[in-house]
Amino acid sequence: MIPLFLLAFGLLLATVGPSAAVAQDAAAGLDALVRASHPWGRFQPGAWKKVRVRSETLDENGEVQSASVRETKTTLTEITDQYVTLTFEVTIEVAGKRFDQKPQTVKQGYFGQINGEQADVESTGTESIEVGGQTIQCRTCRAVVSDDGRRRITELTMSADTPPYLLRRRTVSQVAEGRADYETSVQAIGLAMPYRVMAELKTGAFVQTIHRDGGGASITFEVFCEDIPGGVVAHSSKELDTEGKVIRRTALELVDYGVGPQDVPSGGE
Repeated sequence: MIPLFLLAFGLLLATVGPSAAVAQDAAAGLDALVRASHPWGRFQPGAWKKVRVRSETLDENGEVQSASVRETKTTLTEITDQYVTLTFEVTIEVAGKRFDQKPQTVKQGYFGQINGEQADVESTGTESIEVGGQTIQCRTCRAVVSDDGRRRITELTMSADTPPYLLRRRTVSQVAEGRADYETSVQAIGLAMPYRVMAELKTGAFVQTIHRDGGGASITFEVFCEDIPGGVVAHSSKELDTEGKVIRRTALELVDYGVGPQDVPSGGE
């Protein structure tokens, strides 16, 4: 005869084991989706892109006060299930003079963590959203990153099948007393749109980002192409002061890219 305590233990395994396995599978699925939704998460080390950003600072009358051009080459040097490591090589041009900055390397988690910050992540279920007249079934989650008395709370809405995959993101940064010191909202506003990228016509998504803090706000419209490392191939942005006046404006363009270290510049400039 089988002892009663063994029968009870067997029933416990039969009851708890599958649920735990399902929970683990769900967590693994969420991790994979979050990684795939990151603009570098679908590429391998050696992938790179080079962008040019033209910036203008405006005076109180709306006239251009100063201008600069920044070129940045970003290279994916490492990728894991928890983070990507990116190296940035920056050249700034001001008043006709070019200045090379010292390369910087940053380890970036898929929930916005920087250089080893930890995120407390929980799945918050599923949601159907509408983008450009199309209804999309999404998975949602919430991540909290705490550092030096500050908390960043990020809510993600993701689709496994619809680029740019991360369809909505809202981040609120709170100081110790719970007061928000900035808020950033990102949402896709157009899907599967044709867009010329250098010499090719590609399919992209249009994304809007609104950032608000104590100094004003910024509004950015981006074009995202999933087969370009880093995703963003163009953007237009303006910064507003607390009275709503434009104080700075920028435009980004893709100069070149490669999906591996063996790629050579395509001469797309």
